[in-house]
Amino acid sequence: MTILPSRLAPITIAAVTVSAALSLGIGFWQQRKTKRLSDLIPLRRNREAAVRSPAEFSAATVATTISLATLVMAYFELAGFFGPWLFWTVLTTALGLLTVRFVANQLAAKLAQFAPRIPTLHEFIGVEFNSRTLTLVGAAATSLGYLGAYAVELTVGSRLFTYLVPSVPEWVAVLVLASIGFIYTAAGGFRAVVLTDRLQMATIWLFIAVVGAFYAVTLTHRTGITAAWSALPAPARTFAWREGLGAFLLGLFFINVPSYVSDISMWQRVSSTREMTDLRSGLTRSAVFATISWGLLALLAILAPAIIRPFGDLHPVASLMATIASTSGAVAGIVLFLAIAGLYAAMMSTASTLLVAVAHTVFEDILSKDRHITDDQRADSSDTLRSARVVLVLAAAAAVLVVELLSYAHFTIADFVFAIYGAQLALFPPVCAALYIPRDRLRGLSRWATAAIAVGFASGWIMALYGKLAHADTQVFLAPVVSLVTSSLLMLPALALTRAAPVRRLE
Repeated sequence: MTILPSRLAPITIAAVTVSAALSLGIGFWQQRKTKRLSDLIPLRRNREAAVRSPAEFSAATVATTISLATLVMAYFELAGFFGPWLFWTVLTTALGLLTVRFVANQLAAKLAQFAPRIPTLHEFIGVEFNSRTLTLVGAAATSLGYLGAYAVELTVGSRLFTYLVPSVPEWVAVLVLASIGFIYTAAGGFRAVVLTDRLQMATIWLFIAVVGAFYAVTLTHRTGITAAWSALPAPARTFAWREGLGAFLLGLFFINVPSYVSDISMWQRVSSTREMTDLRSGLTRSAVFATISWGLLALLAILAPAIIRPFGDLHPVASLMATIASTSGAVAGIVLFLAIAGLYAAMMSTASTLLVAVAHTVFEDILSKDRHITDDQRADSSDTLRSARVVLVLAAAAAVLVVELLSYAHFTIADFVFAIYGAQLALFPPVCAALYIPRDRLRGLSRWATAAIAVGFASGWIMALYGKLAHADTQVFLAPVVSLVTSSLLMLPALALTRAAPVRRLE
């Protein structure tokens, strides 16, 4: 039985409580200004659901890329094998944000055609291709992917909590963390999510600073640089090639570089930004700060084996927290508190980002096409606001059920990263076509675009599931490649062969 430092559990509970209280406070404070549906989710310009400055855009955008499950925990899980190759994720993430910066002018021009209304990502491609079916298929793909991602964040957050506080059952941790997320997200909506994103980035920088300082003290005064270097696994010290690395690097390139263009959470932030100059400068700032924060987190993960003391079979992040807790002195206790608060601020912010994206997509693209009221009436309605909050809570409840299913599937964090975010790439070819090709030509391609999303999404998941069942990580890592290539193979020939088609009625 692993014996953990006695102060680890109370400090963990205190840190999570503070993170939760701050998030709930933001949600309830924002609730006072949330009077209609367009205050909850981005539907209209100059409403509460908006991004208001370049700094806010940058913080909210970088926060969407930093997750407890798919970044911090994944880094520490993968670092022992991939070592410095983790910096490839840093480079490709920066390139992905710069890709959005590259298409920003075209995206702004397209969005201007809908003003003052803000379309969802799926509504946008549906209008451009003149197909309501395409909107529904795209929304279904995004909702399934994001629901899975939300469930993963809850699973990993609750599992880490039970590592640090073993007396708490995991199902209790899941319910508590899920409740915190959907309460403040339902109360304050997208605007509360943006504000907690800013909180997350402040706490992530604190996490990097205090854990980095702990590393520096440990390496220079206790372990010694030479001994620490020797303690690192051999793969962590070199860029030498290793089995499965090619598929890992290729899969990451496909996930990180094109995916943000067709990502609903990025779309929410881009489309709700009030000024075009804020969008351009915000994306540039996002690329810079994502590079710095991701790079430092990767470095902390790679160096962790030189710092961590053995604590049974705990996850490396939990072992790192236990190592800090076992260090005597009040300063180490403060470091531990700030580190855990940072981790759970990241978890709650990411969970709320995913949850508001699912609720926005399901409510607007799937449930809300009521022909008895106009889009303007729906956006300004308090009744639809209440209905959207119900959808948000139901989405959270569904994710809790998915958590239980995932607990029996034995997927690793890396498996979920490549399966969930890889399959989302099926949206990329239709979105790019909608951005750059005139509507009169696209309207002959709606069935091809619908098939591209459906088949690409399914093929990515099939590849990931096959790799998992066959115990072949290479196949899991290639899921994003399969998804994007399959979708592209359906779209590109159609684009090349189809000329402008006459306008027809929506399907």
